[in-house]
Amino acid sequence: MHSVLIVDDERMIINSLVFGFDWKGSGFEVVATATNGREALALISSAKPEVVLTDVKMPGLTGIELMEQCRELEAPPLFVIISGHAEFRYAQDAIRLGAAGYCLKPVENEELAEILQQIKGRLEDDEARRNRAMGHFLTAPSPENARPLLAGFAEGQPIAVGLSDGAGEAPLKGVLPATALRVGERCRMYLIQGDLTALEGYPFRSALLAAVTEGQLSAFVYDVTSQPESYLCNSFEALCGQLYAGFFNPGQNPLGRVEPQSAEPTAFSEKFRSLCNHNRPKEAIHSLSSLSPEEQSALRLGDAVTVHNQCQTLLCRMKNQPCPTPLRFGFEVAERYGSFEAMVKALCRELSHMTGPAFNADQLHNETLRQVVTEINGSFTKEISFQELSTRHCINPSYLSQLFKKELGTTFTNYLNALRMDYARELLETTNLLVSEISDKAGYDSYLTFTKLFKRETGVTPKQYRNQAQQG
Repeated sequence: MHSVLIVDDERMIINSLVFGFDWKGSGFEVVATATNGREALALISSAKPEVVLTDVKMPGLTGIELMEQCRELEAPPLFVIISGHAEFRYAQDAIRLGAAGYCLKPVENEELAEILQQIKGRLEDDEARRNRAMGHFLTAPSPENARPLLAGFAEGQPIAVGLSDGAGEAPLKGVLPATALRVGERCRMYLIQGDLTALEGYPFRSALLAAVTEGQLSAFVYDVTSQPESYLCNSFEALCGQLYAGFFNPGQNPLGRVEPQSAEPTAFSEKFRSLCNHNRPKEAIHSLSSLSPEEQSALRLGDAVTVHNQCQTLLCRMKNQPCPTPLRFGFEVAERYGSFEAMVKALCRELSHMTGPAFNADQLHNETLRQVVTEINGSFTKEISFQELSTRHCINPSYLSQLFKKELGTTFTNYLNALRMDYARELLETTNLLVSEISDKAGYDSYLTFTKLFKRETGVTPKQYRNQAQQG
């Protein structure tokens, strides 16, 4: 029997999972339950479950944060994320951290049985242990953490370290003995030993080209080393830089042996970091959107990681929200965006949204007004009461109203409505959500009020606006 820990802050859901599913019939047993992340972390250390089913949103330590902390363990369990929120970012974070499954509440027995069957196969597979070791290595690259990846390989013999990007694996079966390790959602690493000249031979090359033609792979690179532990620690990211050459230069999809080149950030990253650290989003947008093709092609994956992390930190600061876990490796950025151009567009759109009708609170003279505007900018999609804002920030409502007029040149109501309308326009342009759903997401409690205000602001209905945006 494989051991399971169930974590959820609702005891009713724990009981329904414990008693409403045939664990024994699936080859598993529930060894412990926990009602919060911190309790679960202690149980993982003591009970050492092989599988953890955890809720996403919990007080103290979220399911995603629990996963992150467990990656530091010598033998981390496999995670199945259960959530009542159908939000893509939760699934994205879970996949990035190596979750074995993701399902929405209420959990269907058939869906859980299917996920557990897949997990059972993984637990009983030696390759799965290496994949977990790979996750541990990515968390803390070191010779000690690289060693488990190389178990079974002859010491002193050259090893080819390969990387691929795509939905499938590189066609190494039948060519050379290789261990395939999942690095990301699309990125895989291969440790290959034997007659390495076969990697340049016709059978493998033709199979590689066929995989590209069929859409299974977009790129494959490798290098040869006699010191694999050191190579993995010092050159992994550089090899990623070669794999994702097309991230900066579309059309460059390498297939074959490469010379790893530095993936460290260039001087551009320092300039961009300075702009974000000094809360200058408009200048950050300009620095990204004004890059020439030559300047863009000179950038490295380390620059992309820096740009993403700095933008996310700046956005969270502007929204007055906690920052997500920063990305560490170039493959994470490449998988998330596909290309540098797409990343720039996405990040500039987010920054533009925050700097559009939203006033930069740092430019305001009155400290209390700065705090009020910062709160509004970060929570305008929620119900906001002017009276409650005044009370919360210990300021007379009439005086706060005067400050709005004096420093922002508008009223609280108009400012709040401008933020919501701008966000509604973005959702109409970029999603397929129903107009009623957009009305709710933008912070309006009445669909009719939203459509009336929208037409007054734009001159057209939300549906007409979407049609015009789709037609260009």
